[in-house]
Amino acid sequence: MIQGVYDNLVRTGIDNFQRLQSLTSDGSYTLSDGERMRAIEKIAAAVKAQAKGVSEYIRTTDLLIAWRQQEYQQMNELVKWRGNL
Repeated sequence: MIQGVYDNLVRTGIDNFQRLQSLTSDGSYTLSDGERMRAIEKIAAAVKAQAKGVSEYIRTTDLLIAWRQQEYQQMNELVKWRGNL
């Protein structure tokens, strides 16, 4: 799962970079400056949305890890307690 998220992030980053490179290269598109800026702004918005999604994914994963560590500690305490009976 983590590898899939990483692969998608890299693939999308490369695609966005290539689109930006094309938009900023002379003669690649016959766009007005306004059209070019709007296209760049769309890419920027997509990158920001992706960054927000990745941050949420990391936050959720961190919480899951913390919960699992807490459960592990509680199970160890229970095993120790039962062993002392």
